[in-house]
Amino acid sequence: MQSADRSAGSFAALIVVAALLLFGPRLLFAAAPQMPAASWIGTARIAGLELYADMPDSEINDRLAALVAQGVSVVEADSDLSNYLTDDEFEKELALMRRFNAAVHRSGLKVVWYYPPLEVLSPNGLTSPRSMFKEHPDEVQIGLNGKPNVFYGNQERVHWVEPTTESAWMSLYSPYVETLIGRIKRVAATGVDGLWIDVPLFNDIGAAWADLSPKAAAKFRSDTGLAAPTKVDWADPVWRRWIAWRYEEIAGFVHRIAAAARSVSPDVAVIVENVTIDNNSATMLGLDGSMFKTSAEIMQVWEADVLSDTRGMRDAQADDWISMIGMAKFAKAASGTKPSWMFTYGEQPDDGLLVMAEAIAAGNHPYEAKTPKMATTIGASYRRRIFTWIKEQERRLFASSSAAKVAIYYSPESRDYVDKAEGTGIYATTKVNDRYWWSNVPSDSVHQRTYLAEYRGMIKWLVQNHVPFDIVVRPDSDELGRYNVVVAPALTAISDRDAGLLDAYVAGGGHLVMTGPGPASLDALGATRSTPALASLGRNGSWQVTGLTVPGKSNGTAVHASELLGKAYLASASSDAGAAISALMHPYSPAQIEIDQGASIHVELRSAGNEMLVHLIDPERLWNKSAPKSREVEVALDIPAGVSVTGVAVTSPAGPPAVTAPIPYEVVGGRLLIKVPLTAYAMVVISTQPRHAHR
Repeated sequence: MQSADRSAGSFAALIVVAALLLFGPRLLFAAAPQMPAASWIGTARIAGLELYADMPDSEINDRLAALVAQGVSVVEADSDLSNYLTDDEFEKELALMRRFNAAVHRSGLKVVWYYPPLEVLSPNGLTSPRSMFKEHPDEVQIGLNGKPNVFYGNQERVHWVEPTTESAWMSLYSPYVETLIGRIKRVAATGVDGLWIDVPLFNDIGAAWADLSPKAAAKFRSDTGLAAPTKVDWADPVWRRWIAWRYEEIAGFVHRIAAAARSVSPDVAVIVENVTIDNNSATMLGLDGSMFKTSAEIMQVWEADVLSDTRGMRDAQADDWISMIGMAKFAKAASGTKPSWMFTYGEQPDDGLLVMAEAIAAGNHPYEAKTPKMATTIGASYRRRIFTWIKEQERRLFASSSAAKVAIYYSPESRDYVDKAEGTGIYATTKVNDRYWWSNVPSDSVHQRTYLAEYRGMIKWLVQNHVPFDIVVRPDSDELGRYNVVVAPALTAISDRDAGLLDAYVAGGGHLVMTGPGPASLDALGATRSTPALASLGRNGSWQVTGLTVPGKSNGTAVHASELLGKAYLASASSDAGAAISALMHPYSPAQIEIDQGASIHVELRSAGNEMLVHLIDPERLWNKSAPKSREVEVALDIPAGVSVTGVAVTSPAGPPAVTAPIPYEVVGGRLLIKVPLTAYAMVVISTQPRHAHR
C-alpha cells in the first residue's frame, strides 16, 4: 500500500441541479477551472530525503549537494510527521522544516513535505500504554465487521511499519481532523513549496470496508437520507450509493486540506499521492484520482507499485508490463491538463530505466527511487544520467502533446459495479513463493477480473499492434473530439451525462467501438436501466446490437461486439479475439505507424512545436532472456499533410553516454522511413516545417 519509509435550456439546468443533489461534490469538482501550475511543478525531477529533527545543518547541506549533483529539482522531505506527536514534538518538526526549507532554496531546489493525513504511527504502540488508538479509540475508522482500522507491524508488504509499531487509520468524522487541519496550516507557513498528502483513503489492512463508525454512519444518513449498510450486497442500492459516497468524502477531505494550506500560503502546492491508479483497489479504498482531474488546486503523484519489493520489475511477464503501461497512461489521463508525477521504482538500472521510460513517454514527471522505499535511489550515477538527459529533453517530454488518434474510455462506474472489488487486478502474475510479491492471491490477477481485464486487454492489443493511443477518463466533449476512434471496453455502467457525451461524439462524426455484454445497461450507481443509455447503439431490444448504426445523418459510427474480446486477448493473445478486435478497429483507424519488430515494443507518438516525437520502449528481456539487448527497428510513419521532414535524430538515456545523433531517413509516398537503434528505450526526434515554408 503506502511506500513511505514509514509509510474523481431550463431542462438541462434541472438535470444539473438534480445531479448535484445526488452525487454531491463530484460534479462540482469537474466544473472547476484549470489554472496553470507553477513552472517548477511542470519541470519536476523528484527524489526523497529522510530527515530527523536534530539533523545538523552540515548533513543537510551535504545531502542537498548530492541531490543537486544528481540532477534532482524537487525534494520530497520525509521527517516524523507520520508519528503520533505531542505538541512539543510537532514544534521540533516545524523548526526542522524552517531550517531545511531555507537550505533547499539556497541550493536552488524546491521542497514538498510528506504528510500522511489519515495514518498515525505510534512507535512501540504494541507494548507502550501510549498510542493513538489506546488514547483515542473513538477516533479511528471502523470496518464493516465493527473492528477498528488498526494494525501492528510484521504485516506482509507493510515495510513502513516496524514490528511493534501501531498503525491507526483515522476517521474523517473525528476530532482528529481539526488537529490535522491546524497542523497542516502551520506546515504550510514554514516556507515549503508544496505539501505531499500521502494516500488519503479508507485503508483495508486493519479493517475492510471502512468507515462505518457512528459518526460516519450519521454523515451518510445526513447526506443521503439512507441508513449505512451492514453487509456487502451489490444488489442493494444503499450499498452502491455508499460506495459512491466514500469517493465524495475522500475528495471533499482533500479539498479541505488544500483550502487550509492555501489560507496561510496561497502559492503552496498540494500534491496528493495516489496508489489506486486504474485498478480495482479504488473501490475498496475509496480513493479515485480521476475525481481531481479538473481540480486546479490538486496535483497528483501516482504510486505505480512494482511487482516485488525486492525484485522490482525484473520478474515481470508480458501482461504485467501491459499493466504498467496502463497505469502510466492512466496517471496522465486522470491528471487532465495539469502536470502529473509518477513513482519510477526499480531494483536495478535495467528495470528502473524501463519503468522510467513508460512514465516519461506518457508525459509524467519521474520520482526516482529503489523499491520499496521513497528516500532511496537505484544509484547516484544512474539517477544523474537519467535526470541529466530528462533535463536536456524536458521541453520535448513535458511540453509535448499526444498525437494519438485512438482513445480508450475508462469507466470508474464499470470498475466499481462490474468488478465489485473482487480482486485488485494490479498485475497479472501472482506468486506464493515471494512474500514481497504484490499478491499471492490468484483472484487478484487482472486475468480473473471482468471490467479491468477487458480494459487491459484492449491496451494489450493496441500496444502489440503498435497503435498510439491515449486513455480518457471523465472526459468532456473537446477531449473526445480529438480522436478518430474511442474504444469503450465493457462499458456496462455509465452516467446519463457521459452517455450523452458519447452520443454527441458519434453524432459529430466520431467512431465508438464497444465490447462486452450489456453496454450502458447500468446507471452511474450500478442500477439496471429500463432502456440503454446510448442512443447511438439503438434501442431495439435489450442491448443486442452487434452491428453498425449511423444515427441521423452523421458520418459517425457506433460498433458493438457483445463478447469480451479484450479479456480473451489478454489471457492468451487469442488470434480469434485479435482478429475480431482488428475488424472492429481498422475501418476507422488506419495505421499511423508501423514497425518491423515484435509485439513487445511499445510505441508512443507525441508532438511539440515543429517536432514529431516517437518513443520506442522494449521491455522484452525482462521475461525473455534470449531477446536481443539491442535492435535496429525499421519504422514507417505517416507524415501529416502540409509538412515536410527536415531532419531525424535519435536520443536515449540508455548510455552511458546518452546517445544523441542524426540518422538517415527517406520519405516515400507520404511516409517517413527510418531505422532506429534501440536499447531498452529511445526517443526519435523528427524535425518538420510547413511545406514550401522557405518560399
